[in-house]
Amino acid sequence: MLTAKEIMTTDVVSVTPATSLKELAAQFVKSKFSNMPVVDDAGKLVGIIS
Repeated sequence: MLTAKEIMTTDVVSVTPATSLKELAAQFVKSKFSNMPVVDDAGKLVGIIS
């Protein structure tokens, strides 16, 4: 049985609530991810955007 640890991404790409939609679109294209964590200035998760 696979675990989350075995398939998770360790080089996390995240954005902040202040990230513009233009920057967000560029991050999605660059990273090829379809979801990204949104973190505050302290690195605390505040949401997920997809």
